[in-house]
Amino acid sequence: INALQIGYCPPDILLQYHASIAIEAGIAWSDKGVVTLASRIIFPFQVEGEITDLWGRSLDPHEEVRYKGPFGGAWKRGSDYCYMHDKAYTNPEYIVRTEGLIKAIVSNQYGIPCVANPGTTASRTGTPPLQGQRQIIIYDNQVSHRRELLAAIKKEAEKYHDAYIGTLPLRGRKKIDIDTFILEDGIDEYRRVVNGALPYKQWLSLIR
Repeated sequence: INALQIGYCPPDILLQYHASIAIEAGIAWSDKGVVTLASRIIFPFQVEGEITDLWGRSLDPHEEVRYKGPFGGAWKRGSDYCYMHDKAYTNPEYIVRTEGLIKAIVSNQYGIPCVANPGTTASRTGTPPLQGQRQIIIYDNQVSHRRELLAAIKKEAEKYHDAYIGTLPLRGRKKIDIDTFILEDGIDEYRRVVNGALPYKQWLSLIR
């Protein structure tokens, strides 16, 4: 929490939220100072010591929109970087790419370098790969909405020359993601998924 500066945005209306810069940055979305990320856990995107974006996660499990960014398009506020951006350059051999912030946190916490887009449709081009570095894409595995899942994996993989695909085994579950998989199956099993990731073209031939 301290290292990643994870915090909480209270619903209080502060004077600063009325400032034009707060509205321009998407922190507030009207001159009334309405707080965009109120009542959410806040995850700052840190890039070489600077904060480049903020995303909030709802504490309400029934909230329709669990993750939310500042108001307005990411391109407008210059949010071009993946979450945990700096981790992309700590290991020249490989980096895991996923979607979802907590998944990246847990993977890094257990020593597997990982960066994340804030969603399957988000694209953060400011975190390019190192030359010769394997890009291991590990998204959720799930029974439902498989067509959309596979389309998202393909879209991400086709951005890279050296893309690999890791698949988390369901083992009777309807859905599994990185953080839950580590919690339930253990870090050694997660390492096996990372080490056993298939080259993109090979993976593509197997799912057809």
